[in-house]
Amino acid sequence: MTQLQRRVGFWGGILMVFSMIVGSGFLGVPGIMVEQAGPLGSLAGWLLIIPLAAPMVHIFARLGTRFPSADGAVAYAEFAFGPRAASGFSFVVLGAFMAGMPAFFFIGGAYMAELLQLNPDRYAWVFAVLLGVFSTALNTKGTDKLGWLSAFVVPLLLTLMVVGMAWYLPQNLDGFAALHTLAQTESLSWHSVWTAAVIAFWAFQGWESMSFGLEEFKDPEKTIPRIYWISFLLIAALYALFALTVSLLAAKGLQISGPSGLVAMLAGYGPLRIVVLMLVVGVLVTNANAWVFGCSRIFFAAARKGLLPPAMARLNGANVPANTLWILMAVYGLTIGFIEFSDVDIHQLFMLTTQGFILLYGAAIAAYWKVEQGTSRLLVCTAACGAMIILISGFKWMMLVPAAIFIAGYLKHGRQLKGLFAA
Repeated sequence: MTQLQRRVGFWGGILMVFSMIVGSGFLGVPGIMVEQAGPLGSLAGWLLIIPLAAPMVHIFARLGTRFPSADGAVAYAEFAFGPRAASGFSFVVLGAFMAGMPAFFFIGGAYMAELLQLNPDRYAWVFAVLLGVFSTALNTKGTDKLGWLSAFVVPLLLTLMVVGMAWYLPQNLDGFAALHTLAQTESLSWHSVWTAAVIAFWAFQGWESMSFGLEEFKDPEKTIPRIYWISFLLIAALYALFALTVSLLAAKGLQISGPSGLVAMLAGYGPLRIVVLMLVVGVLVTNANAWVFGCSRIFFAAARKGLLPPAMARLNGANVPANTLWILMAVYGLTIGFIEFSDVDIHQLFMLTTQGFILLYGAAIAAYWKVEQGTSRLLVCTAACGAMIILISGFKWMMLVPAAIFIAGYLKHGRQLKGLFAA
């Protein structure tokens, strides 16, 4: 069997989007942004990326309604440029996830180490592997087995964020004075703002990634646009308030940096630390399940098209691509080991992932141009292209990496690759 079933309704989709986006977006990305750009640059990066993401959400909501399949955004690329180019974009997405998934697992692993009062610098990679194995095993049981976890943990995260902001903001209004002092004493460079925005883009990539799971959504014409826009408006508001809170605290000297840097803000000290960290780890497990789900569907779709071995296109008794899930877990484990014992920094993996999704975003813009008509098409595509140019601007020669991956996929398209894997 190679056809997925439509099992995910509106509320299941909302929970899946939230669990895919808000976990690492809230708990890992802000600390990494402060580490790389400082409190002022981090806040500026958030304020830049939120409006830049709006046209992307609109485009993916519209195209998801038109093409609800496991091919996701690659189907949009095929519609825009043809099947050969779509193979190139498939490889770009596969490469982006090979960089992004281990980075996410490191965030979860760092918080798990904090929960057990271990040094995250030393033990994060061990728990990263364990988190990946657990999420993979749970995904093999079927998407309907994930809903209870999301329904329980995601509301807890949102409650935690709202309560935390309500607690910290009134007590730290003097942080505005600290930010003002930083603005006067430190120059805010475009490069630091751009770096922060690119890292923050990770927190919005869930809407692109969700496109690969839309084949399993019920009544896609009604549910997909509602899921995309309702989730975006809520999450964008939460991100903006949370970014302000984190920047105020960082400006006052609270040590908020690195993948698990928010421990200082979220948990504090005493018995409350353990309780809050348990909730945080639960959120990240939910987040991991959603990302493992989306990533496996991307590779499943590529195998179904003949770009990967046919074993990765087979479904188990729970209608899940279990072979794909475990093969990917093996790759994640090897990548995590490489990261731990090399000089690669996690923020570099975030940026590599962003590069791939930026190219895919460009293909989606072209597909949207072909689907839509009228003035709205021009306005949306102009805004989207402007956002894409801003995001690309600082990468320079690094954009050669996804370009080379695209060329490899483009050249491997068709009978040549199918024949290779058919043997």
